[in-house]
Amino acid sequence: CKQRNDVLHMGSFIHRNPCKSGAQCKDIDNEKHFQEYEHPSYCPSGGYCQDTSDNHEKAYRHLPLCKYFQKCLEYQKHIKTHCEKFRHCNPSCKLGNYCINFHDKQHIENYKHPFPSPCVFTPYHCTLHEQFTMTTNIEKILDEVEQHCLDFAHVCRFGRNCTDKDSLHIEKSIHVLRPLCPSGNECTKLIQEDHLNSFTHPNIRDIRFLCKYADKCYERRNPKHLSKFRHIITFEDSGVVR
Repeated sequence: CKQRNDVLHMGSFIHRNPCKSGAQCKDIDNEKHFQEYEHPSYCPSGGYCQDTSDNHEKAYRHLPLCKYFQKCLEYQKHIKTHCEKFRHCNPSCKLGNYCINFHDKQHIENYKHPFPSPCVFTPYHCTLHEQFTMTTNIEKILDEVEQHCLDFAHVCRFGRNCTDKDSLHIEKSIHVLRPLCPSGNECTKLIQEDHLNSFTHPNIRDIRFLCKYADKCYERRNPKHLSKFRHIITFEDSGVVR
């Protein structure tokens, strides 16, 4: 209402307070709640709205999302009756930078993510990203290595324990929130490869560097060595799986 400063008008009519949740209100279809609070109007773009930013989603109500997203044939053929009933856009993934479905092609195509296209070799088999993270002098890194790490997203080696607040790192990385090992510092499975590859432990990277000796390494029973390097998993190491 544009007459809220008019004393006579305000004294003559009941005005509802704006709902704090805006268009994202979960009780928006509750008649009692709707009568008590004012909610935003529907987005003027209707079924063609592509703006999935938080501010826009809160500022406007939207039509139900079509289950086929932008792949909907009726949307692509501009069938008016369908587009007036459903919204067609690629919504933002609710997990954002913590998305665990980065290798699910259909998921990546259907949902927006804050990171670039994921590298098909992340997290364990991208040699370029490994070179980038292992270097001690970033100025000597090859251009092709740096370009690859700018073009594609990779899983952060530290996962939930990451402390890197650099904006570029946050933009280009996927931070998978692995389950925390329930034993923490008292863990007795630190020489089991599959356990280390499945749970987050204090002072151990989620994605360890690949040991150049692989399964021929003589230090595979050394917890200190295993905290830094991973090896090819053999049956004897699969205690968690068994």
